[in-house]
Amino acid sequence: MSAFKLARVSFRPLYLPFRSKSSRTTLGAPPDKARSLSDKLKDLCTEDPTVHYKINIGYALKKLSRKETVGEHVKLLKANKKSQDLEQLARDNKLVVPINEVDEVNADIMSPIHSRAVAEHYGVYQHLFGDAYFHPVVNMEILYAEETVPVYRGNLVKPAEAAKQPSVRFESRPEDLWTLVMTTPDGTSKEVERIHWMVANIKGNDVASGEEICQHIQPLPFEGLGYLRYIFVLYKQEEKIDYSDLAKQLLTTRYFSTQKFYAKRQEVLTPAGLAFFTSDWDSSVTDYYHQVLNQEPPVFEYDFPEHYYKKQVWFPLKQPFNLYLDRYRDQKEIAKEYLVKKLKKTDPFKGDLRPKYPFPNAIPIPKGTPAWLANEIKKERLGRARAADYL
Repeated sequence: MSAFKLARVSFRPLYLPFRSKSSRTTLGAPPDKARSLSDKLKDLCTEDPTVHYKINIGYALKKLSRKETVGEHVKLLKANKKSQDLEQLARDNKLVVPINEVDEVNADIMSPIHSRAVAEHYGVYQHLFGDAYFHPVVNMEILYAEETVPVYRGNLVKPAEAAKQPSVRFESRPEDLWTLVMTTPDGTSKEVERIHWMVANIKGNDVASGEEICQHIQPLPFEGLGYLRYIFVLYKQEEKIDYSDLAKQLLTTRYFSTQKFYAKRQEVLTPAGLAFFTSDWDSSVTDYYHQVLNQEPPVFEYDFPEHYYKKQVWFPLKQPFNLYLDRYRDQKEIAKEYLVKKLKKTDPFKGDLRPKYPFPNAIPIPKGTPAWLANEIKKERLGRARAADYL
């Protein structure tokens, strides 16, 4: 055997630079030293109190102490707990809570605060009075459609329901004078409103005794505009006001500016009541334009940003040709084709004439039908895909 002598060889490791997928880089200061998002937003949203402030143009709220507000409530709770009559009625499931009395207590104390908060949320003060606000200290009960549709604070009322003049009730002394204005800041330019109703020099709470400066017209939210706000503002008058110049102006146009109207008469008017509702288009708006105004109503359509598609090619690979071609067509043209197909099988008196089967796809498809067309027929029978949108 031959002997081999092993030699010791030393190896030096070679380090190659590489980039790990888990490596992270920090932009800016590290998290423990950087400012928080809330601090940055606070600096960005800081307003100068000497410039950005709002003025109360209404009546001041009566400041009640905690003893007056909470003390009476605690006394009432203790009295109810000790009442054996209420306990017996509750055990017999005959206890009726007087909702009207609860609403009256809430209206006297918290209603002005809640109404102002909701109005600020909907942008009512900003779009009507600019940098001014008021507390609705006078609660108005406004009812449409023969006193079946109420107006609260932003609830939905359809134009057909508000077609006729509403009934308005509020508490007042007989010698007080009021002005009631109904306008909408939506649907026109940003600086102009549209007035729908105005009654001035109302004696006490009898709206019928006032002078109708502008006749009532129903809400006219155009198709495609969405929900529009219709706002009632009740002003307290210091004296009888002559609105003859405004009445002449409103005979030719119903454009109105609450801010200019109040600024001109702020010495004798004080806003005291507020209520508003939202409304969207229905067929009564079109009927009003056709029958009363004798013209076509405007229709608005939202201009969606055009969806990006890859440039069309002559021979798309692994793409169903019908869906691929429809992708680059006008969607209105496709909707029109489905509408024509639907109207061909619809009778104006009998409705849909298409036969309805419990198992639609059990009906055989004619032989020789291309696979793509057979697939479309199955989708239409089941009401899926485009059939669910257009048919």
